[in-house]
Amino acid sequence: MEIIEAMDNFNNILETSFLFRAFKFMLGTYLIILAVTIGLMLWRLLNVGYFTILQTGQEFPLVKGKMQEEWEESQERLKTDMPNEWKAAVLEVANMLNEILGIVGYPGTTLGERLDNLLPNQLENLQQAKEANKIKNKIVQDEGFTISNEEARQTVEVFAESLRYFEAIE
Repeated sequence: MEIIEAMDNFNNILETSFLFRAFKFMLGTYLIILAVTIGLMLWRLLNVGYFTILQTGQEFPLVKGKMQEEWEESQERLKTDMPNEWKAAVLEVANMLNEILGIVGYPGTTLGERLDNLLPNQLENLQQAKEANKIKNKIVQDEGFTISNEEARQTVEVFAESLRYFEAIE
């Protein structure tokens, strides 16, 4: 009983205390400001599409249209009968992937360096992309390197799969 009476007396003191009322007012104001701030942050995240950016680690809407055009041009190169056009298609698509990886923020200057800095869970076809990059390097380093249309198409498709993963092309 004494504890209950002591708590009741303490409650009466707090109800009449100016200091405690001021503290309650400041705490209430702080909670309202906090709630409004959280609400505005959630509104902005949902409204602007930041969840997609946060989940995928990408933010390049202006580049996407340009990448799609370059992708379509590289597909036209593969339809020709000229091996140099096939090589150019491989180089273009590899350059597109290198550009996207740079925009996303992976360290390195070349495609090989950026692919080496990726973890396997950051790109679904990482091993195939590394193999395709070796073919791209052979094209760049060896003037006499010959590539079949089928091999060029497969190499371009590996790079394209990576580009689709980053939603740079459709």
